Amino acid sequence: MKPGWDPGFHAFDPFALTIADTRFMNTTKPYTELHYLIGSQLEQQAGILHTQNIKPNWNFVLQYRLINAPGAYNSQNTNHSSFRFNTQYTSVDQRYNLFLIMLSNSMQSAENGGIESDTFLVNQNTVFNDRFNIPTRLADSVFTTQNFFSVRLNTGNQYKEKKFLLRQQYDFGKKDSITTDSSVYRFFLPRLRMEHTVQFNTSQFRYLDVQARTDSLYYLLRYGLTGIPDTLEFRDKWKELSNDFSLIQFPDPKNPLQFFKVGATLQNLVGNYGNQSDRFYNISAHGEYRNRTRNRKWDMLLFGEFYFAGRNAGEYFAQARLKTLLSKKLGFLELGFQNVNRSPSLIFERQTGFPVKDPGSLNKENTSQLSALLELPRYRMQLGMQYYLVSNYSYFTNYNIVKQASALFNFIRIGLNKEFILARSWHWYLDFYFQAKTGNAPVNLPLIYTRNRFAYEGRLFTNLRLSTGFDIRYLRLIMQIIIHPFWDSSFSRKISR
Repeated sequence: MKPGWDPGFHAFDPFALTIADTRFMNTTKPYTELHYLIGSQLEQQAGILHTQNIKPNWNFVLQYRLINAPGAYNSQNTNHSSFRFNTQYTSVDQRYNLFLIMLSNSMQSAENGGIESDTFLVNQNTVFNDRFNIPTRLADSVFTTQNFFSVRLNTGNQYKEKKFLLRQQYDFGKKDSITTDSSVYRFFLPRLRMEHTVQFNTSQFRYLDVQARTDSLYYLLRYGLTGIPDTLEFRDKWKELSNDFSLIQFPDPKNPLQFFKVGATLQNLVGNYGNQSDRFYNISAHGEYRNRTRNRKWDMLLFGEFYFAGRNAGEYFAQARLKTLLSKKLGFLELGFQNVNRSPSLIFERQTGFPVKDPGSLNKENTSQLSALLELPRYRMQLGMQYYLVSNYSYFTNYNIVKQASALFNFIRIGLNKEFILARSWHWYLDFYFQAKTGNAPVNLPLIYTRNRFAYEGRLFTNLRLSTGFDIRYLRLIMQIIIHPFWDSSFSRKISR
């Protein structure tokens, strides 16, 4: 649901820190969060977040996250490390604001091509009780290890990205103050804001096979590759520089969540893939209206973006959302609409150093979404629906052959989220989803998916809250039930779930 340039590599998106999820904070004392999780096969997740104010009008946040797992089989290890630094500064007169974000993601996942035969899973030889010893189609076990301290990648995918964003704002408006019995609080009410944002990103997407097996037909049968060298490598590298200038107008200076925003963005891109390079630009315009009323009964969003020059000219994105309070007893209703018209990601169009077969000419993809969400806080329940209408959907088949579904198809997803209080400290959290598509659309969806979490949540001591229980998940298409025990504790007076 995003127009414009897109390289097409999204396998590790759920594990990456992003510009969009960056949190800016303001705290009277230094604050630190630490978390650590250990799972089966020595899987571990660790993270730290620290924030503090240098001055009352200047704060910074540091965050680091590590996700690491050696895997059960040969060449199945993963190692994702992410770092982010962001800071916010506001001038004493509150007219000038500065936001700075610097982040880095280094994500890698080994590949083994699958085991050579499933007969090894029932083989009587005890050496195969350790799944690491089962032969795989790729990655000779001589060059791999299960040591979770090792981050070396011998065979697999590696994504690296670095992002830098600097946003500056200057406001025109008027000063105001509130006088209490003992003090005067002065603040600034903006009417017009000038905003400039510069962003520079670098990204690298790489597949590497060190000491590639010459006795394996894996690359020949699946990708048509012959004459495999000792070290096989595919790589795409991109640099992106964008400048955005926007004007923001506040009709009601006492309500900063009501504003009109218009702006334009110039984007310059340089790519290197294989023995080729590419250089192009895009110019887009965007507009936005946002209004959250001060009584919180209405929340409206209108947004549009249009590419009128450059490589992606003619692409657009439109969004509308309306949320209202039906009643204090009933809850909120939110209605939404989105439509995007975009070129397929570059990896589908053969602008890549990876072994993708040339698909020829592809049409622009168009996707529409209608959504509705009913929030019922009194009943601890949410009801949601998303309806998608898709044309010219691009996808891969047979590993590296690009196809496009020219026929229009649609699918619908209906979901229920409900919390049941079974006893004083026992809770049942139910998530239930139903999905359906039309015809032979090339999208595979579970018909039914449900997750049920049964948890004991209570205070054991003055400052200890404990949550423990188990999950049950069910997918209709694969007929599998998975049960996960879990526990969580927090040595604080308040806990956020």
